[in-house]
Amino acid sequence: MSHQLTFAVHVVVTCGLLAVPTSPARSQSSGLQAVGPVCYKLDFDQAIAEIKSADPTLADMIDTLTAHGESPTIVRYGGGANPKTLSKRSTGVSAVQWDPDVGVQLPNRFHDNVCTDGYAEFVHELAHAYLFVRHSVDFTSDASTNFVSRFEISATQMENTYRLAKGLCPRLVYGSRFLPDWALPPPDKWCDIFAVRPCQQRPVSRCTALGGGCAGPLCTCPAPGFLGSWLCCNGHCILESDWQNCGSCGNVCKPPHFCGRNSSGKATCCLPGDPTCHS
Repeated sequence: MSHQLTFAVHVVVTCGLLAVPTSPARSQSSGLQAVGPVCYKLDFDQAIAEIKSADPTLADMIDTLTAHGESPTIVRYGGGANPKTLSKRSTGVSAVQWDPDVGVQLPNRFHDNVCTDGYAEFVHELAHAYLFVRHSVDFTSDASTNFVSRFEISATQMENTYRLAKGLCPRLVYGSRFLPDWALPPPDKWCDIFAVRPCQQRPVSRCTALGGGCAGPLCTCPAPGFLGSWLCCNGHCILESDWQNCGSCGNVCKPPHFCGRNSSGKATCCLPGDPTCHS
């Protein structure tokens, strides 16, 4: 199937609030550790429990990651943005940035009109880490995959396992390309990509319900690594190389500047061609 879709639909939903315990809590999963405020760890534990209960395949994935010594750190990534995997191809996934409010604060749809869902997309990013742990990483893409990376196809299939278990529409498209026929769920599980359907409404996260603050430390970020050092900005762990927080919170690099490093190795806004800066 070689069709490509070029449209995107944006919708707005409203959500209720969750009651929040005020006593400190620690993430229950030993291999998968969430760092951040107490409320974030509680949201993480809730997500992990729901993912495990959705399907035995997903439970096996979580159990494997929990038991593995090189599982990624889960860090808070605010604003309702889509989750991101921070990885190095030779070594695996080091961290997953995940915001429980994805699809809530900024509700939207993928190219195939399928609603975003914070838990489903979390599954997708965890699947990347799972593939590394199992040494099953394959980045190839060719005509047999409709030129979608097999790495992304595998993660989308795991995401669809969760979606189908929860009665959500499965994803048929990655980026702007259809998944190959062999990777698609059964046709009777597809949703009409042209139909107007309301997106499932989740309550806002505990941290959002509290205005971003909660009991315990505001933010604990990963130690510096090959990705660089981290900043704690408004309760979110952000790489110091982020163009909107270059070297310090709120330091935006306006075009044509980019966030690079000066001769001392400090992240700073640089102009292209500046011999004292490097990316």
